[in-house]
Amino acid sequence: YLKMLLVDKVMHADLHPGNLLYDAAGGQHIRVVDAGMVAELSSEESDQFVGLIEALGAADHAAAARCLRGFDSSNSDRLDAASVQAFDDDVRALFEARCRGYGTGVDFGDVVRGVLELCRKHRVRVGANYATLVINALCLDGMAADLLPGYSVLDGARPLLAAHRRFVSGGGRPRRRRRLAPFL
Repeated sequence: YLKMLLVDKVMHADLHPGNLLYDAAGGQHIRVVDAGMVAELSSEESDQFVGLIEALGAADHAAAARCLRGFDSSNSDRLDAASVQAFDDDVRALFEARCRGYGTGVDFGDVVRGVLELCRKHRVRVGANYATLVINALCLDGMAADLLPGYSVLDGARPLLAAHRRFVSGGGRPRRRRRLAPFL
């Protein structure tokens, strides 16, 4: 799934347990099926969403707040400085209480639901593709919790995100795409 987001710049728009298959033949793999509903992501959409996940892993509340505000281009015009500050302060408080970063047992779903609640509270708009990405992430987190109690989706994503950061330039264009594929 991360390969779809990071390399292919597409997202499965109908992710649920029925569209994931466990394949034990030739190694253990989970296959994403039924790509009838797929959305192509712009580099900006991919970068903003991946940036949010990286901010959660780094426990960087300021970067998370910036990414969340970037989930809809109208936020920059609609939100005045006081609204932005109030939102950022609440994201900081959420992170201090629930998001300490990689390796700290962060409840990914709890934090993501928390930031969504803050978006609602502060009227920070979330575009349709971002909403679908967030729902997909919550779906994957919930399935992982059921299948592998104690598994951290955030910690599991860390090496893939690090590889992506090493091999992708600032504009979201791959520098050495061939070398990224084995990591994803």
